[in-house]
Amino acid sequence: MEVMFSFALISMSALFILPIFSGIHQERVAVRQHEEALLLLETQVLHYLHGRQGEEPKNTLYTFETIELKDGTMRFCLSWKGANQRDQQTCLYAKK
Repeated sequence: MEVMFSFALISMSALFILPIFSGIHQERVAVRQHEEALLLLETQVLHYLHGRQGEEPKNTLYTFETIELKDGTMRFCLSWKGANQRDQQTCLYAKK
């Protein structure tokens, strides 16, 4: 009887803990995606500052956008749907 009770208690605990671990994993992947986006944006900004033609990111996860502002500043933005199912966007600004 004690073994059955222990097994039931462990099973119930697992049912509550597994979704939490799944959410933590999704957040970790989302953080990695954000780090990758920042690296891609840094590369684009450096190409712009050094006068080289940068390539748009080939990763289909990200949507790349470049906008020239009124004062001559360039805004480089990446948008994507994160692993945590939230819309994400990060931008960097550069001026020559």
